[in-house]
Amino acid sequence: MQTIDDERLVWANFDTLVGILESVLGRDVGSAEASMYVPTEREAFLLRELMRFIYDENLVSGKEDRVLVVGTRRAWDEYHTYDHYFCQPNRSFKPVSHLAFYKDGEIKPEVPKVTGAAESITLDEGTIRDHPKLSRSQEQSLLQAVEKMRENESERYGDTQKVLFLKPDLNLERPVQNDKTASDSNRTVAFVQGHRYVSLSTLRDNPSYTTELEE
Repeated sequence: MQTIDDERLVWANFDTLVGILESVLGRDVGSAEASMYVPTEREAFLLRELMRFIYDENLVSGKEDRVLVVGTRRAWDEYHTYDHYFCQPNRSFKPVSHLAFYKDGEIKPEVPKVTGAAESITLDEGTIRDHPKLSRSQEQSLLQAVEKMRENESERYGDTQKVLFLKPDLNLERPVQNDKTASDSNRTVAFVQGHRYVSLSTLRDNPSYTTELEE
Protein backbone atom coordinates (compact mmCIF):
# COMPACT_ATOMS: atom_id res chain seq x y z
CA MET A 1 0.00 0.00 0.00
CA GLN A 2 2.87 2.37 0.74
CA THR A 3 4.33 1.58 -2.68
CA ILE A 4 1.02 2.34 -4.40
CA ASP A 5 0.81 5.63 -2.47
CA ASP A 6 -2.74 6.52 -3.41
CA GLU A 7 -4.92 8.40 -0.92
CA ARG A 8 -7.99 6.58 -2.26
CA LEU A 9 -6.60 3.31 -0.90
CA VAL A 10 -6.88 2.76 2.85
CA TRP A 11 -6.52 -0.23 5.15
CA ALA A 12 -9.07 -1.35 7.73
CA ASN A 13 -10.05 -4.56 9.50
CA PHE A 14 -13.28 -6.09 10.75
CA ASP A 15 -12.62 -4.90 14.31
CA THR A 16 -12.61 -1.32 13.03
CA LEU A 17 -15.72 -1.93 10.94
CA VAL A 18 -17.61 -3.40 13.89
CA GLY A 19 -16.58 -0.46 16.08
CA ILE A 20 -18.00 1.98 13.53
CA LEU A 21 -21.23 0.00 13.23
CA GLU A 22 -21.62 -0.04 17.01
CA SER A 23 -21.24 3.74 17.16
CA VAL A 24 -23.91 4.16 14.47
CA LEU A 25 -26.29 1.77 16.22
CA GLY A 26 -25.71 3.61 19.50
CA ARG A 27 -27.15 6.84 18.13
CA ASP A 28 -30.67 7.92 18.92
CA VAL A 29 -32.72 10.96 18.08
CA GLY A 30 -32.42 12.39 21.58
CA SER A 31 -28.63 12.18 21.91
CA ALA A 32 -27.22 12.34 18.37
CA GLU A 33 -25.81 15.60 17.06
CA ALA A 34 -27.71 17.28 14.24
CA SER A 35 -24.96 16.32 11.78
CA MET A 36 -25.19 12.62 12.68
CA TYR A 37 -27.49 10.30 10.76
CA VAL A 38 -29.68 8.08 12.96
CA PRO A 39 -30.43 4.71 11.31
CA THR A 40 -34.03 3.70 10.72
CA GLU A 41 -35.42 0.58 12.41
CA ARG A 42 -34.89 -1.47 9.24
CA GLU A 43 -31.36 -0.14 8.74
CA ALA A 44 -30.51 -0.94 12.37
CA PHE A 45 -31.83 -4.48 11.90
CA LEU A 46 -29.68 -5.00 8.79
CA LEU A 47 -26.59 -3.60 10.52
CA ARG A 48 -27.10 -5.95 13.48
CA GLU A 49 -27.45 -8.89 11.08
CA LEU A 50 -24.21 -7.87 9.36
CA MET A 51 -22.43 -7.72 12.71
CA ARG A 52 -23.80 -11.10 13.72
CA PHE A 53 -22.50 -12.56 10.44
CA ILE A 54 -19.05 -11.07 11.11
CA TYR A 55 -19.03 -12.61 14.59
CA ASP A 56 -20.30 -16.00 13.41
CA GLU A 57 -17.58 -16.13 10.74
CA ASN A 58 -14.90 -15.33 13.36
CA LEU A 59 -13.71 -12.31 11.37
CA VAL A 60 -12.93 -10.21 14.44
CA SER A 61 -10.00 -10.77 16.77
CA GLY A 62 -10.36 -13.36 19.51
CA LYS A 63 -12.41 -12.73 22.62
CA GLU A 64 -9.87 -14.20 25.07
CA ASP A 65 -8.25 -10.85 25.84
CA ARG A 66 -11.30 -8.60 25.44
CA VAL A 67 -13.42 -7.12 28.24
CA LEU A 68 -16.71 -5.34 27.65
CA VAL A 69 -16.98 -2.26 29.87
CA VAL A 70 -20.57 -1.03 30.27
CA GLY A 71 -21.40 2.42 31.52
CA THR A 72 -24.92 2.40 32.91
CA ARG A 73 -26.23 3.54 36.26
CA ARG A 74 -28.37 0.44 36.79
CA ALA A 75 -26.08 -2.38 35.65
CA TRP A 76 -23.72 -2.41 38.65
CA ASP A 77 -26.51 -2.57 41.22
CA GLU A 78 -28.50 -5.08 39.15
CA TYR A 79 -25.49 -7.38 38.93
CA HIS A 80 -25.30 -7.56 42.73
CA THR A 81 -29.03 -8.16 42.98
CA TYR A 82 -29.70 -10.47 40.04
CA ASP A 83 -26.24 -11.82 38.97
CA HIS A 84 -26.82 -10.96 35.30
CA TYR A 85 -26.43 -8.06 32.88
CA PHE A 86 -29.57 -6.80 31.11
CA CYS A 87 -29.89 -4.45 28.14
CA GLN A 88 -32.06 -3.84 25.08
CA PRO A 89 -32.75 -7.00 23.03
CA ASN A 90 -30.36 -7.95 20.22
CA ARG A 91 -27.80 -5.33 21.21
CA SER A 92 -24.60 -6.16 19.34
CA PHE A 93 -21.35 -6.72 21.25
CA LYS A 94 -18.05 -8.12 20.10
CA PRO A 95 -17.28 -11.57 21.55
CA VAL A 96 -15.77 -11.01 25.01
CA SER A 97 -14.50 -13.10 27.88
CA HIS A 98 -15.42 -10.73 30.74
CA LEU A 99 -17.67 -7.82 31.66
CA ALA A 100 -16.67 -4.75 33.69
CA PHE A 101 -18.84 -2.00 35.14
CA TYR A 102 -18.13 1.73 34.89
CA LYS A 103 -19.92 3.88 37.46
CA ASP A 104 -19.13 6.91 39.63
CA GLY A 105 -16.07 7.75 37.55
CA GLU A 106 -14.36 4.39 37.98
CA ILE A 107 -14.26 0.81 36.72
CA LYS A 108 -15.47 -1.36 39.56
CA PRO A 109 -13.06 -4.03 40.86
CA GLU A 110 -15.41 -6.99 40.34
CA VAL A 111 -15.03 -8.26 36.75
CA PRO A 112 -17.22 -11.34 36.17
CA LYS A 113 -16.74 -13.84 33.36
CA VAL A 114 -19.32 -13.95 30.55
CA THR A 115 -20.56 -17.53 30.24
CA GLY A 116 -23.36 -17.06 27.70
CA ALA A 117 -26.07 -14.80 26.33
CA ALA A 118 -29.75 -14.74 25.45
CA GLU A 119 -30.26 -12.24 22.64
CA SER A 120 -33.95 -11.55 23.30
CA ILE A 121 -36.08 -13.03 26.06
CA THR A 122 -39.08 -11.89 28.09
CA LEU A 123 -38.29 -11.77 31.80
CA ASP A 124 -41.10 -13.79 33.33
CA GLU A 125 -41.26 -17.31 34.69
CA GLY A 126 -43.57 -18.67 32.00
CA THR A 127 -41.26 -17.67 29.17
CA ILE A 128 -38.04 -18.78 30.82
CA ARG A 129 -39.18 -22.16 32.10
CA ASP A 130 -38.27 -24.88 29.54
CA HIS A 131 -37.10 -22.25 27.04
CA PRO A 132 -35.51 -24.14 24.11
CA LYS A 133 -32.53 -21.78 23.76
CA LEU A 134 -31.50 -21.85 27.43
CA SER A 135 -29.32 -24.47 29.06
CA ARG A 136 -30.59 -25.97 32.29
CA SER A 137 -28.20 -23.87 34.40
CA GLN A 138 -29.11 -20.69 32.50
CA GLU A 139 -32.80 -21.41 33.00
CA GLN A 140 -32.37 -21.90 36.73
CA SER A 141 -30.24 -18.80 37.27
CA LEU A 142 -32.57 -16.62 35.21
CA LEU A 143 -35.64 -17.98 37.00
CA GLN A 144 -34.08 -17.00 40.32
CA ALA A 145 -33.40 -13.52 38.93
CA VAL A 146 -36.94 -12.91 37.63
CA GLU A 147 -38.47 -14.21 40.85
CA LYS A 148 -36.46 -11.54 42.70
CA MET A 149 -37.58 -8.98 40.13
CA ARG A 150 -41.20 -9.86 40.74
CA GLU A 151 -40.74 -9.66 44.52
CA ASN A 152 -38.92 -6.32 44.19
CA GLU A 153 -41.54 -5.02 41.74
CA SER A 154 -38.73 -4.25 39.34
CA GLU A 155 -39.47 -2.48 36.05
CA ARG A 156 -37.43 -5.21 34.35
CA TYR A 157 -39.99 -7.87 35.20
CA GLY A 158 -41.99 -8.76 32.09
CA ASP A 159 -39.74 -6.74 29.77
CA THR A 160 -38.01 -8.26 26.76
CA GLN A 161 -34.25 -7.93 27.23
CA LYS A 162 -30.88 -9.23 26.16
CA VAL A 163 -29.21 -11.13 29.00
CA LEU A 164 -25.53 -11.82 29.60
CA PHE A 165 -24.93 -14.70 32.00
CA LEU A 166 -22.14 -13.88 34.42
CA LYS A 167 -19.90 -15.82 36.79
CA PRO A 168 -17.68 -14.19 39.47
CA ASP A 169 -14.06 -14.40 38.37
CA LEU A 170 -11.61 -11.49 38.46
CA ASN A 171 -11.29 -9.15 41.44
CA LEU A 172 -9.00 -6.17 40.97
CA GLU A 173 -6.96 -4.81 43.86
CA ARG A 174 -8.79 -1.48 43.58
CA PRO A 175 -11.19 0.39 41.29
CA VAL A 176 -9.67 1.90 38.15
CA GLN A 177 -10.12 5.67 38.44
CA ASN A 178 -11.09 7.65 35.35
CA ASP A 179 -8.54 10.29 34.30
CA LYS A 180 -9.60 10.61 30.66
CA THR A 181 -9.67 14.23 29.46
CA ALA A 182 -11.09 15.97 26.43
CA SER A 183 -8.74 16.30 23.46
CA ASP A 184 -8.94 20.10 23.47
CA SER A 185 -8.75 20.74 27.23
CA ASN A 186 -8.01 19.25 30.64
CA ARG A 187 -11.70 18.71 31.29
CA THR A 188 -12.42 15.19 32.52
CA VAL A 189 -14.78 13.23 30.30
CA ALA A 190 -16.46 9.86 30.81
CA PHE A 191 -14.31 6.85 30.00
CA VAL A 192 -17.37 4.98 28.72
CA GLN A 193 -20.22 6.29 26.60
CA GLY A 194 -22.59 3.32 26.42
CA HIS A 195 -19.89 0.66 26.21
CA ARG A 196 -16.31 0.07 25.09
CA TYR A 197 -13.67 -2.65 25.14
CA VAL A 198 -10.37 -2.99 27.01
CA SER A 199 -7.67 -5.62 27.24
CA LEU A 200 -8.14 -8.30 29.90
CA SER A 201 -4.39 -8.78 30.31
CA THR A 202 -3.92 -5.05 30.94
CA LEU A 203 -6.81 -5.06 33.40
CA ARG A 204 -5.25 -8.01 35.24
CA ASP A 205 -2.20 -5.82 35.90
CA ASN A 206 -4.39 -3.72 38.24
CA PRO A 207 -4.00 -0.30 36.59
CA SER A 208 -4.71 2.73 38.73
CA TYR A 209 -6.14 4.92 35.97
CA THR A 210 -8.19 4.42 32.82
CA THR A 211 -5.55 6.04 30.58
CA GLU A 212 -3.40 2.96 31.23
CA LEU A 213 -6.10 0.91 29.48
CA GLU A 214 -5.85 3.08 26.36
CA GLU A 215 -2.13 2.62 25.78
